[in-house]
Amino acid sequence: MPTDAILTFSDYVVGEAGQPGLELELPEYSRHYVGYLEHWYQRTRNQDLPVIDPTNLGEAVLEVNAGRWVWQCPGCHNGELVQNEALIICYQCATGSWLVPRWPDNREEIEAELLRQPGYRLSAPIRNWEPGWTMDYLRERTAKAWLLVHQGVKLVRALSIGATRVWVDGEVLTAAQMNLYISDLIDDLAGRNGEQELEDSLRILDGTGSRFFGLPGGTTGQRPTNPRPGLVRFSKTNNRVEFHDGTNWQTFLDTSLLTYAWLNSRGLVGTGATQFAQGSHGH
Repeated sequence: MPTDAILTFSDYVVGEAGQPGLELELPEYSRHYVGYLEHWYQRTRNQDLPVIDPTNLGEAVLEVNAGRWVWQCPGCHNGELVQNEALIICYQCATGSWLVPRWPDNREEIEAELLRQPGYRLSAPIRNWEPGWTMDYLRERTAKAWLLVHQGVKLVRALSIGATRVWVDGEVLTAAQMNLYISDLIDDLAGRNGEQELEDSLRILDGTGSRFFGLPGGTTGQRPTNPRPGLVRFSKTNNRVEFHDGTNWQTFLDTSLLTYAWLNSRGLVGTGATQFAQGSHGH
């Protein structure tokens, strides 16, 4: 299975292709898919798969849901993973209607933009796309997702300086809630990236009951020369956490002692309540 991609049915299915006797000439993978459906129909319904009529094929409009290409059955509205080159039939309601997936003309552009998103699922939009969404709207969703990741980094910083509560968007989060928020964020990012980039970069530690950024090496010269979008690094040169947007290194959070001094001067350190003002730091 791809480590980080917008998935289709073919990314999940393995096995030998080939079911002879089909009247319609299909690519090798499609023959395997139809053979799978024939077996499923016979085993669960004790009936043959509806005959494929090449002159009477419907069209299935596709969308991306949670990082997967899916189509919705016009009969029962059941969502199914889509196949790259196959005909489609809903084996949930068995309407008997064979459909051809209609991919958007700018599929590659859509997937590239979705893969720039961190795939965050708690508050920010996960990797979704619906027919009719413009690329500008999709880019706005990407920006929103990264802003919420930035908020997660602020929570990490709050815990690292001993805060027990943080005011976030009108709600007070306890240390336990912050830990859960951060844990879900890191698990989700690491899981969707499929690699250990974030785990290796952030060095999330939990030995003392709080999660915080360790400070692994990370001078400018040690950082990757060709980093992938979304990679997060701590820069000892600039004393800040950075992420790569595919073109340049951008600041996640300034972790200098000035930040700590700013909080401390306002009585926000060691009081049990730390408020992060939007735009005051971390940019």
